[in-house]
Order: sequence, then structure tokens, then C-alpha cells
Amino acid sequence: MSKQEKRIEQLLKDPTKLRYSDIESLLVALGFEIKELNGSHKLVYRPENPRLATTIALHNNDCKPIYKINMKKLYLSVVQ
Repeated sequence: MSKQEKRIEQLLKDPTKLRYSDIESLLVALGFEIKELNGSHKLVYRPENPRLATTIALHNNDCKPIYKINMKKLYLSVVQ
């Protein structure tokens, strides 16, 4: 099982246990782009569908669990 497969499994099971960088790499592999906003905020979006987007506030290179859950929803909206 590859690292990406393990990350996907963990994302589906409990996304709060993953680091932001792990989730970010999964989303980038699916065609999402990361845009830096003011300060520590980042926008995660798909260029072809701007409605699939969320803003994330980073603190010490990680984010709050609610942001990770939102990124799981983004992942599921593209995979299904």
C-alpha cells in the first residue's frame, strides 16, 4: 500500500489525525490548487469549478479539525 493510499484511507476514516500537508498533497493530486491569501490563510479550489473551494487558516503549519473535515468533503465531492 502506497503512502497516498494510506493517506486516503486515513482521510476517510478520521481526517483530524492527518497533517495539513498530507491532505494538501492528496487534493493537489486531484487537481485542486492552493492559493495563498492574507497572512496564514490559504484557498483550496478547483479552477474548473470555483464552487468547490474552502478557505483554511494555518497555525504552526497545521489547521483546525473542522478545516480538515471540510477538505474531506472536497475530496469526496470530486471522487464520487
